[in-house]
Amino acid sequence: MSEELRITLSTLLNLDRDFSTGRRAQPYPLFLSSAATQRSWMLSPFPHQPAAAAQAPAALAIVECVKPADFEQLHEVAAAEIQRRQVVLGLGTGQMRGSFGAVIRSPNESPKPLEIRIDGVSIPANSGNAPIPKHFRLWAPTRHAMGDAAWRKLCSLHITIIGAGRSGSLIAEALHRTGAQITLVDMDKLETHNVGESALVNIDDVGLPKPQAIANRLNESSPGSSPVECVTTELDSLHTLATIRSSSLLITTVDNPECRLLAAILAQFYLIPMLDLGTGIQHHFGDAGHPRDRTMGADMRLCLPDRCLLCSGGLPNTAATAASLLDSYRTDQAGTRRPWFRQRSGSLRSLNGTAVHLALRMLEDWLDNRLPPERNRLLQLRFTSDGTPQLTTTDFPHTASTTCPVCLSAGHGDSELPRLREILRTLL
Repeated sequence: MSEELRITLSTLLNLDRDFSTGRRAQPYPLFLSSAATQRSWMLSPFPHQPAAAAQAPAALAIVECVKPADFEQLHEVAAAEIQRRQVVLGLGTGQMRGSFGAVIRSPNESPKPLEIRIDGVSIPANSGNAPIPKHFRLWAPTRHAMGDAAWRKLCSLHITIIGAGRSGSLIAEALHRTGAQITLVDMDKLETHNVGESALVNIDDVGLPKPQAIANRLNESSPGSSPVECVTTELDSLHTLATIRSSSLLITTVDNPECRLLAAILAQFYLIPMLDLGTGIQHHFGDAGHPRDRTMGADMRLCLPDRCLLCSGGLPNTAATAASLLDSYRTDQAGTRRPWFRQRSGSLRSLNGTAVHLALRMLEDWLDNRLPPERNRLLQLRFTSDGTPQLTTTDFPHTASTTCPVCLSAGHGDSELPRLREILRTLL
């Protein structure tokens, strides 16, 4: 089983500042995400919560590393007698500032190095470049445009796309064509009215699960990329949850707020960056029900888990969405659960495509370290009645509310799952 340390960039910078100024409150509580082949130890952006230390299954200790040999000797620092699991994080100082490494030690076991995952991007325990994907020459123009380092980051991510409809199929195709590793999640089957504006599918695919229909085309048409995986169970099923646990990035292209809210909460639990897309078209009717006007737009958000989606632009009606999600759990107990994936009232591929590609541009700039550091970003596109596009950008600093129950759940992993309904009730 592979093991890693998950941490956000903002948290790492805060630890570095505390350490360099002598404020070295240790140990820090670590929480667990456990999957079949991977175990992740996570440090919450709020490591000083009073209740956290008692619940945490492990602790984080920090040591100073002033020369390369100090990183190589982390396993020796970790050799003392311990009573429970501990992760030792080496922070570089002086000429080594910006370097780091980690080992985990457990009672009666030999210490072993950990990979470090910062905001979803994995830094190998043994320093060096990320592996080059097969047939990497296929992406020479993309590598030159993005920069080789940013492209390698993209290829190292395990991206889970929740929602395999019109926008989901477009962004899946675009990312697969750049060499990214993708898993598609959607419980719906393809219907006739889905075919017209979705990418990659045709009338012969009607009746197939949406993710499977899209994956079939992508796996046939782009042999150089990693095979697209499919999950056709509900978002809170054990199968889907296992996929989310192992993800480096969640992309949500869903058409209802309940699924978006649940995905945002799970992204916080497991310290997973989230790229959220939503499009909408609204008709305004005059007398006798005749169409009078139309407004349309799209929201694209990149949320790092230092600050949740609700604190980065929010949802139109959080309380009603939380109540609806809670109701879906109650009806599930009665055996008549409502589906979360609802049909859109209308869609335009031109709008979906614009939203998808603006979101991809934001993702590329994030991977290339071009976005303002320690911030979440919201892009809002609106079209006036005469078709004029208006784009606004809002950044949210990583000063998350200490009263937001979703923010406070960040990095608590599996231990937070039993509290999901409690968190939803606090949002009512």
